[in-house]
Amino acid sequence: MIEKSKANLSDVDGFTEFVRTIQGVEVAFMIQEVSPHSHRINFRSSGYYIAVDGTSASSPSVSGMIAMINYLRLSQNKSSVGLDS
Repeated sequence: MIEKSKANLSDVDGFTEFVRTIQGVEVAFMIQEVSPHSHRINFRSSGYYIAVDGTSASSPSVSGMIAMINYLRLSQNKSSVGLDS
């Protein structure tokens, strides 16, 4: 979508923080595909939730998100995302 709109990755900087500022939103995240096998994940939180960083801290969160995405995709007869086993 970024390429279609003739934008670049820096044009979406701050977008996740903007979404988090919407009343009632406590956690916001955005996943950007930066190349065919590379993604950038942005987390922002406020209130009760605390965002931590680093691969050890994010691995459980990311795997949970991928599990939820796959559950929804498979329920719609779509293929799963992530690594094939």
